[in-house]
Parts: sequence; structure tokens; C-alpha cells
Amino acid sequence: MFIIYQAPAHPITTVSVSHDAMIAAVFEDIPAVTRDVPAVTRTVPAVMDGDTIITPESEEIVTPATVEIVTPATQRVVTPAETDAEFEARMVSALVPPGAQHVIVDPVTLPGVPVERWIVDWGMGVVTTRAATVTVADIVAERERRMALGFDYVFGDARGVHHIGTTPADMKGWDEVTQATQAMIALGAGATTLTVVTDTGPATITALEWQYILMAASASRQPLWAHSFALQAMTPIPADYADDTYWS
Repeated sequence: MFIIYQAPAHPITTVSVSHDAMIAAVFEDIPAVTRDVPAVTRTVPAVMDGDTIITPESEEIVTPATVEIVTPATQRVVTPAETDAEFEARMVSALVPPGAQHVIVDPVTLPGVPVERWIVDWGMGVVTTRAATVTVADIVAERERRMALGFDYVFGDARGVHHIGTTPADMKGWDEVTQATQAMIALGAGATTLTVVTDTGPATITALEWQYILMAASASRQPLWAHSFALQAMTPIPADYADDTYWS
């Protein structure tokens, strides 16, 4: 992140601060609590033949002695990790002169996400704009990226859960499967099986089952269209448009 500040009678200054400087949590190891469980024994009486001892009396171990864990070993947080707000406050306290006005800028560095705009005037000082206005094309690109991530389909049997890929190349292959299964169903052969290969691996499905997969695909993809339309209608489009909160 960057801290931009301007002390009285001084030009605007920008300081770069790494989040690596955040204070990590401190843990304390708590050992396990155990207790000794004594052995359980029973007396085996002697076996006699008249006055003759065939087998002498003895002790038989029914359950051997063990150690039982009462409380397993664990860790206790001695000092919690520093929050973003605490880190920012500490950096401002350490770096910004008393009486100076300041602003914290945390550029977005995720792929496809523009760096957020810096706008600081403070009496004709210095600060440039680091991001162009977000356009509809940016929203469309983010929608396409998300739509290409695929979705999980639960077969509900030994086939388990398969991840269905939805990249442009995947969609071309799935179009052929859709056409083939629709033809089978139209000819009354909905129970006909075929093998497809998902991101998880091969799976044998019926033509009718493929229609359920198409319904699951629609349930996964249609909300992305709706969210993208909502973002496109915003004025201005938020700079953090790729944040999950806008897409869920």
C-alpha cells in the first residue's frame, strides 16, 4: 500500500509500505493431557487333578495398561495477528508527521483488475491518476473469465462429483454433446449412454442425464450474466468491479 501525506508547508510525499511488515499471530503450544489407565486382570484358578496341580493359579490380562488422551495437544493464540486497520494505523503513526493530512491507497494487483485511481489535490499538490475509467468491456472480460471457471456437478452415485470445464474450447465440445443427446432423445433413445471427459475424468452418462447437467450449467452461469448487467448499469462502474461481492 501507499501512504500519501502532506505536512504543513511541505510538498506531498508518497511512501510505499509492504503488507509483509504486518505482525503475525503468536501461538503457544499446549501439551496434551493424559492419564494412565491401569491394566484389567482376572485370576485364573489352578486346575487340579486330585492333589496334583495341572495348571497353577495365574493372573490373566484382560485389558493391557494404556495411556488415555484426556485433552489433545493444541495451540493457543497469545497475540492475534494484526488486522489491516491496525497495520495501517501503525504505519501512519510511524511515517506520517504530526499534523499532516494523509490518505492510504491500496492498489489492486489481481490479474485483469485496474489499479485504483489516486486523486489528491491538497492545494495543487502532486498526485496522478493511476487508472483509466472502468468500461463495459472490463465487465464483459471479467464475466467471461468467471464463466470459464466451470462448475461442479454431483452425480449422486459412484461417479461422485465432476468439475465441468467451461472454457471456450470446452464449450465447443459440449455443444456437440448437446446436439447428439438431443437427437437421441428425439428418437426415443434417451437412455442411450455415451462417455464424456470432464476436468475430473471420464464419465459415462445417458442422453437424459446430459440435460440435467445443462440445467446445472444454467444455474451456475445465468447469475453471472445478471451480475454483469447490474455492474454495467452503474454510474460510475466501481473500480473494484472484480470483487466477489458484485458477483455473488
